[in-house]
Amino acid sequence: MTHFKNFKAKAELSTTYQVPRRIYDIEEPVVEGSAKEKAEATLKKIASDIGINEDLSDLRFEQVKETMLGSHVLFQQYNDDKPVT
Repeated sequence: MTHFKNFKAKAELSTTYQVPRRIYDIEEPVVEGSAKEKAEATLKKIASDIGINEDLSDLRFEQVKETMLGSHVLFQQYNDDKPVT
């Protein structure tokens, strides 16, 4: 299990950069709100652990994908208005 400072979850890491590319099996209390609002609250909690701005200013919301497994919220990270891959 990937260890975040104040958050219990598993993460699939990027093989190139060793940062989370997918976070799952979250063992935290449920946050009220839409899927996007829940994802934003989670990202703000772990921002310093994953190297993003705590105000999420370097992320842009893309979409919520609904599947049989649940809601998957996708964001794109940007640096100098260029997408980070």
